[in-house]
Amino acid sequence: CLNYLFEFVWYYVMGSPTGEACPITADDELASVFEGRILAAGVSGISMGEDDEPKPIVVISGTMDMEVDEADLEAFTNNDTMKAIVEESIASVLKVDPEWVNVTFDTTSSSSSARRLATTIVVVTYEITFPPEASANTAIVDEVMNKLKDSTTTSGALTSAISTAAAITVTVKQISTPTLVTNTQTSTTTTTATMEASTSSSVRSILTSAAAMMIAALTL
Repeated sequence: CLNYLFEFVWYYVMGSPTGEACPITADDELASVFEGRILAAGVSGISMGEDDEPKPIVVISGTMDMEVDEADLEAFTNNDTMKAIVEESIASVLKVDPEWVNVTFDTTSSSSSARRLATTIVVVTYEITFPPEASANTAIVDEVMNKLKDSTTTSGALTSAISTAAAITVTVKQISTPTLVTNTQTSTTTTTATMEASTSSSVRSILTSAAAMMIAALTL
């Protein structure tokens, strides 16, 4: 083997070691392992970090019409706490992570009569962004879509959840047909190892030639 040949030539020319070897730091060991992996791979470059494959990001969006008494309108629409309550209620009913849900409010006046208090329809635009792991799970995505399409059942569940948490009367009147969009996300960190591999190969060739010349000289 070539390594044994190098060892024989080294000891024959230089003699046995008489002192301790130079200390090796942790960085030296890491560099050695990295170079060894490059040479073992037999390629001009390696990819490190995340996979190059595009990752699906599923986003479900739509609107919900929520009826709120005008007396409570300001407290409902201009309050970060209420926004969080709506997001958490949607997440709870749909069985998803609250961090995936984002909502915005828009108001429009509703017709009223003297026999009842004036109310306002708050149009809640929601967006549910599934992370790559959940996006790949079609069962979870399909379940959320089916619940949103079942407007009657989901509206009732949301009305109860939001009204209870907000301590005001909020009635979910309508849920629009949800829209599903699949985006892609690619995150790649690549390290090119062409120079390192080429340099190591050149050094090995030089040492091999030197060893052969030494052996030829010794046999004369």
